[in-house]
Amino acid sequence: VCSSDLDISYSHTDFNPRTIPGLVLWLDAADDKRFTFSDGDEVAVWEDKSGKGHHARQENEVSRPLRVTNSMNGNKAVRFDNQFLELDESSISELGTKEFTIFIVSKVTGGEGSFRSPFTSRRSDPEKGGFLFYADENDQWTFWLGEKTSWSSGDATSPVAIDQPVLISGTYNGLDQKFYVDRDRKSTRLNSSHLVISYAV
Repeated sequence: VCSSDLDISYSHTDFNPRTIPGLVLWLDAADDKRFTFSDGDEVAVWEDKSGKGHHARQENEVSRPLRVTNSMNGNKAVRFDNQFLELDESSISELGTKEFTIFIVSKVTGGEGSFRSPFTSRRSDPEKGGFLFYADENDQWTFWLGEKTSWSSGDATSPVAIDQPVLISGTYNGLDQKFYVDRDRKSTRLNSSHLVISYAV
């Protein structure tokens, strides 16, 4: 996550989050030193590598995801199956910017016909807004911005490929929102003009 609207033009070979201006959150599943585990591979804390200290954690043992190996193209990953991690409350103000760019590498392994979100700033409280990346009930990737009952998405979606890793990303410059899947722009919504209110992820 970075606090600016970027042009999505990175290739898979040269992409390095440290080169992104305004980087405020980097959760790297490959870095063993960035995890605190409980009961084997259950993730209690996933440390932020941006240098901003926006660590993700889960106090409730039942809700902790698993760190797995050989998951996406042989790489390590964090597997969520109705579990979640939350960012520290102190992270809210810096991550709740009016301009941002978000990159996520995700692999959906099931749950067809239901809403699945790999990353969102909106908790279960309908009064709180922000951003939503969804593998939706129609098995399409979508990117939403808004608050309460007022939400906007782009004008196109992209099919969810089960068990296939994908790079999804979204940008917002305070007015226009753009959505990309594997660096291909799938949708643009001009004059979205939503005030994004971000809460702990």
